[in-house]
Amino acid sequence: VAASPYWLWQAWAFIVPGLLPREKRWSRVFAAIAGPLFIAGVALGYYVLPKGLGVLIGFTPAGMENLVEFGDYFSFFSRMLLVFGIAVEIPFFLVLLNLAGVVSGAQLGRHRSIILMSAVVFAAVATPSTDPFSMLMLAIPMMVLFVLAEVVCRALDRRRARRSPAPVPLALGDED
Repeated sequence: VAASPYWLWQAWAFIVPGLLPREKRWSRVFAAIAGPLFIAGVALGYYVLPKGLGVLIGFTPAGMENLVEFGDYFSFFSRMLLVFGIAVEIPFFLVLLNLAGVVSGAQLGRHRSIILMSAVVFAAVATPSTDPFSMLMLAIPMMVLFVLAEVVCRALDRRRARRSPAPVPLALGDED
């Protein structure tokens, strides 16, 4: 988690050589936002983890005890934090794809229902626990971040449209 700004930068540095100079300047913005965003997702996972474990342990019948090996607990713990950290990065990557011209805010708007349902499915599959609390605590922030990413992409598209010159229409008979 502490090294996430570094390895996220390394992932972006792998992509940077294929970008145009205009797109390369966004790599600093990526480093400034992606690291803290990942840490915020991990912090959310750290907050949700005890509540999710409480739900899972609550299924234990009266008079019985849960004995969890450390390796299993550590694997569960690290997967949960990693899933939450990566999940909050996905909407940020949509904004980066918009800046690169790959996806538009209008496309995100047209497919909003599919994207939001995919966030719920991702949360259901990705959370290592089977409790609905952990799934919802991952799905709801993801849906909010996807809608926020769509708003940012639409604003960037409007800004880009204002900066580009308007196309000059052809007069009749000038099709040659």
